[in-house]
Amino acid sequence: MRITRDGRFLIANGSIADIAAIYTLPDLKLVATVPVGRDPNWIALAPDGSRAYVSNRGSDDVSVIDLGAHKEIARIKVGKYPQRLTAVAVRVH
Repeated sequence: MRITRDGRFLIANGSIADIAAIYTLPDLKLVATVPVGRDPNWIALAPDGSRAYVSNRGSDDVSVIDLGAHKEIARIKVGKYPQRLTAVAVRVH
Protein backbone atom coordinates (compact mmCIF):
# COMPACT_ATOMS: atom_id res chain seq x y z
CA MET A 1 0.00 0.00 0.00
CA ARG A 2 1.04 3.58 -0.60
CA ILE A 3 -0.41 6.96 0.32
CA THR A 4 0.05 9.78 -2.19
CA ARG A 5 2.30 12.62 -1.09
CA ASP A 6 -0.66 15.00 -0.79
CA GLY A 7 -2.42 12.52 1.53
CA ARG A 8 -5.56 12.37 -0.62
CA PHE A 9 -5.38 8.77 -1.86
CA LEU A 10 -4.40 5.29 -0.74
CA ILE A 11 -3.35 2.78 -3.41
CA ALA A 12 -3.52 -0.88 -2.44
CA ASN A 13 -2.80 -3.98 -4.45
CA GLY A 14 -5.16 -6.93 -4.61
CA SER A 15 -2.97 -9.91 -5.39
CA ILE A 16 -5.84 -12.42 -5.50
CA ALA A 17 -7.86 -10.34 -8.00
CA ASP A 18 -4.87 -8.86 -9.94
CA ILE A 19 -5.92 -5.25 -9.31
CA ALA A 20 -4.73 -2.02 -7.75
CA ALA A 21 -7.46 -0.23 -5.81
CA ILE A 22 -7.54 3.54 -5.31
CA TYR A 23 -9.28 4.91 -2.20
CA THR A 24 -9.87 8.47 -0.99
CA LEU A 25 -8.49 9.54 2.35
CA PRO A 26 -9.47 9.92 5.10
CA ASP A 27 -12.88 8.34 4.36
CA LEU A 28 -11.58 5.29 2.41
CA LYS A 29 -14.12 5.62 -0.40
CA LEU A 30 -13.25 3.30 -3.29
CA VAL A 31 -12.56 5.46 -6.35
CA ALA A 32 -11.37 2.83 -8.84
CA THR A 33 -10.07 -0.67 -9.31
CA VAL A 34 -7.41 -0.93 -11.98
CA PRO A 35 -6.60 -4.30 -13.60
CA VAL A 36 -2.85 -4.99 -13.49
CA GLY A 37 -0.60 -7.99 -14.14
CA ARG A 38 -0.71 -11.25 -12.21
CA ASP A 39 0.05 -11.27 -8.47
CA PRO A 40 0.73 -7.55 -7.84
CA ASN A 41 3.17 -7.09 -4.99
CA TRP A 42 4.80 -3.69 -4.46
CA ILE A 43 3.66 -0.15 -5.21
CA ALA A 44 5.91 2.85 -5.78
CA LEU A 45 4.72 6.38 -6.56
CA ALA A 46 6.23 8.90 -8.95
CA PRO A 47 7.67 11.85 -6.99
CA ASP A 48 5.12 14.19 -8.59
CA GLY A 49 2.23 11.89 -7.62
CA SER A 50 0.99 11.41 -11.17
CA ARG A 51 1.69 7.68 -11.49
CA ALA A 52 1.86 4.48 -9.51
CA TYR A 53 4.14 1.61 -10.44
CA VAL A 54 3.08 -1.91 -9.43
CA SER A 55 5.40 -4.92 -9.59
CA ASN A 56 3.52 -7.99 -10.84
CA ARG A 57 5.30 -11.14 -9.69
CA GLY A 58 3.18 -13.62 -11.60
CA SER A 59 3.50 -11.95 -15.00
CA ASP A 60 7.11 -10.68 -14.62
CA ASP A 61 6.25 -7.04 -15.35
CA VAL A 62 5.47 -3.63 -13.87
CA SER A 63 2.15 -1.85 -14.42
CA VAL A 64 2.24 1.92 -14.82
CA ILE A 65 -0.98 3.53 -13.56
CA ASP A 66 -2.05 7.08 -14.38
CA LEU A 67 -3.56 8.18 -11.07
CA GLY A 68 -5.53 11.03 -12.62
CA ALA A 69 -7.19 8.81 -15.21
CA HIS A 70 -7.38 5.77 -12.89
CA LYS A 71 -6.10 3.38 -15.55
CA GLU A 72 -3.07 1.36 -16.54
CA ILE A 73 -1.17 3.19 -19.27
CA ALA A 74 1.73 0.78 -19.75
CA ARG A 75 3.04 -2.62 -18.74
CA ILE A 76 6.81 -3.11 -18.81
CA LYS A 77 8.49 -6.55 -18.91
CA VAL A 78 11.22 -6.60 -16.26
CA GLY A 79 12.35 -10.19 -15.71
CA LYS A 80 11.57 -13.02 -13.32
CA TYR A 81 9.41 -12.43 -10.24
CA PRO A 82 9.82 -8.67 -9.61
CA GLN A 83 9.12 -7.58 -6.08
CA ARG A 84 10.42 -4.35 -4.53
CA LEU A 85 10.79 -1.22 -6.67
CA THR A 86 11.44 2.49 -6.37
CA ALA A 87 10.29 5.31 -8.65
CA VAL A 88 12.71 8.17 -9.30
CA ALA A 89 12.38 11.47 -11.06
CA VAL A 90 14.37 11.87 -14.24
CA ARG A 91 14.83 15.27 -15.82
CA VAL A 92 15.44 15.32 -19.56
CA HIS A 93 17.01 18.42 -21.06
